Amino acid sequence: MSDSKSVITIRVIKNFEYRAVKNIILNVDLSTVTVGELKKMCLEEISTKAGFVPFRNVEYVINFGNEGFLDNEQETLDKAGILNETEISLFNRKAYDEFEKNPKFAW
Repeated sequence: MSDSKSVITIRVIKNFEYRAVKNIILNVDLSTVTVGELKKMCLEEISTKAGFVPFRNVEYVINFGNEGFLDNEQETLDKAGILNETEISLFNRKAYDEFEKNPKFAW
């Protein structure tokens, strides 16, 4: 395993109000995998794994905590500031914006 091979956790958030969250754990090479490829890997997991059936048919964006959204899909993960054992969120931007306006939990 090379030095840039890392484990990252992606929190897939379907619903903020009901806290519907499921994790994807990936082992990736941070120096070669781009943001776009990471998103593609996550969408592949969502579309093929049985546990993610309720999470399908959602348009997702990638968020990296306080650093903001990972919009540049050509940027490698290490250049985007992703390190080993980084936690990233994947969610629908519209749902996030609506939750930010009225942050209440139903569950």
